[in-house]
Amino acid sequence: MAEYDSQVIAKFANRLYAQAGIVRIVYPIAGAVLGGFIASVGKKFDATEPDLWDLFGPLLLGGLLFGVLGFLVGVGKAFSLKLQAQIALCQMKIEQNTSRKI
Repeated sequence: MAEYDSQVIAKFANRLYAQAGIVRIVYPIAGAVLGGFIASVGKKFDATEPDLWDLFGPLLLGGLLFGVLGFLVGVGKAFSLKLQAQIALCQMKIEQNTSRKI
């Protein structure tokens, strides 16, 4: 049977905190790229004389909208990961405080 090792829980919590930091960066970037792609795919260009806004407007608006949405989802996911890490650390501390040391 496996023995209790508090270092495993500490490493797990550290990894969760690292993932939370990455999520806060990756989700908005992925959202902006996806939003820009979705917005620009459906745009039909007028071949006569397209101006700069017709070319890049949907890309910028879609990227901004989905980037903000990605940020909000990323903040929620990062909070969830940090909460999970704190629960693991709390359980580790309970074990340390309640174990009998002879």
